[in-house]
Amino acid sequence: KTSNIINSYYFIEENQEKITKEQVLWLARWSKEKQPELFVDMVSRLDQPNVTFVMAGDPKNETTYKELANTASKLNIKIPGKISYKEVNSYFSKALIFVNTSYREGVSNTFIEAMLNGVPVLSLNSNPNNWLTDYNIGYCANGDLEKLTIQLNSLLKDRTTLETMSTNAKTFAKEQFSNDSIIESYIKLFQQNA
Repeated sequence: KTSNIINSYYFIEENQEKITKEQVLWLARWSKEKQPELFVDMVSRLDQPNVTFVMAGDPKNETTYKELANTASKLNIKIPGKISYKEVNSYFSKALIFVNTSYREGVSNTFIEAMLNGVPVLSLNSNPNNWLTDYNIGYCANGDLEKLTIQLNSLLKDRTTLETMSTNAKTFAKEQFSNDSIIESYIKLFQQNA
């Protein structure tokens, strides 16, 4: 017997207005496995005065959150706190790059949401199905924070490469996760079994 795996689908909002992408986004729960302190560490090593760094998410430990938020604010990292699901695309639509510092991750919803918005993903540890490298839509540092920081700095300086990755990310995500492509997969599956 054979099986068909059909991805989850995501509705892609087509925004007609041109949005200026000027930020690097980190978005996750502020928890041990997400390692938010590593994003703050990365930003502390960069000299990118024309880029806004945003660290959004839900703190799980108030004391740790306050300490980390204090350090982040000294680095001019914007901290909007927990954002609603309705706001997620608004943040991704303004992002140049999405950074993931989790020590473990599967096919993350945030990866998909980033790609649907044409945002390359820089990941410390996760490269689901080797998509980031195989499709030139991001970068995985295989646990090396120094390499991740160097790659982030490099992409922020090389907007041509960043734009190519952005286009690739959006194309890949539309082919893999848009509601139209998933519906088409179901139609083909039903036609095969009819």
